Amino acid sequence: MATISSLLADHVSLRVRSVDRILLAGYVPRLQSDGLLVRFLNARAGGTIPSSAMLGKIGGAYVREGA
Repeated sequence: MATISSLLADHVSLRVRSVDRILLAGYVPRLQSDGLLVRFLNARAGGTIPSSAMLGKIGGAYVREGA
């Protein structure tokens, strides 16, 4: 029987590219389907028509909060 540590060892890694920044990238399997991605974008960005502009809005907010 696999342990959580052995399962995560194949899917989780940490890379540090500089002293002042650490990037945590996550994989969310349910966001890989069209319907759930639309639901996420509508809830997160407050739009009614999902588009790449909504992803830009989310990313821009993330950058502003981190600055």
